[in-house]
Amino acid sequence: EATGAKIDIEDNGEVKVYRNENAMQRAFALPESAAAVVPGAQVGDALQLYDPREHVVLETEQGYAPIGAAQASLYSPVAVERYSGSEVFLKATLTERSWVVLADSYFPGWKAYSRAESEENERELTIYRADGNFRAVLLEAGTHTIRFKYTPMAFKLGLYASFITVMTLLLLGVFALWRRFYRADAGGSAVKRVARNSLVLMGMSLVNRFIDLVFAMLMLRILGPVQ
Repeated sequence: EATGAKIDIEDNGEVKVYRNENAMQRAFALPESAAAVVPGAQVGDALQLYDPREHVVLETEQGYAPIGAAQASLYSPVAVERYSGSEVFLKATLTERSWVVLADSYFPGWKAYSRAESEENERELTIYRADGNFRAVLLEAGTHTIRFKYTPMAFKLGLYASFITVMTLLLLGVFALWRRFYRADAGGSAVKRVARNSLVLMGMSLVNRFIDLVFAMLMLRILGPVQ
């Protein structure tokens, strides 16, 4: 959990560790009515007014329209089921429409998904920057599994470009080897030449099918099933 700690090293070499019992949870939930929406430039001032334990401070530039004046409400912890550098799973049971906040840095490339029962029911959520730095999603009442996944577009485009480069080099290499082999055996029989040329056509057809399949997989990953 995201509990704060302080470490002191005494002059005699002794190390003391202090636990902050008032630190907030790494993930928590607050009712939708706890949202305070301010311009991005005023978030710092708003955090002096709104306690993050009782409010979620959002930015007007992100397009969320508040349902009314922000109302203080004590946060409730949300369980972190799995955590890694590129994927986080949360489990939240909400009694009303609420914000689920993950106290990790907001950064482009992160996506959020919610599922009620199974992966087949997973749907994408909008991630809002909360309290100037954290990630927040808005969910209806009920039990949800929330998945945060880091999938930056730059990585996907880099993967796409790398695949094209590798396939181009591979085809050029095969072409160079084929020309060398074909010239070395140019005096062979007509049957061998016909068989060899037929194998080339079948091989190139299979390569084209493979390239089409990989392109389809890459585009599915970049655009998503809906697009």
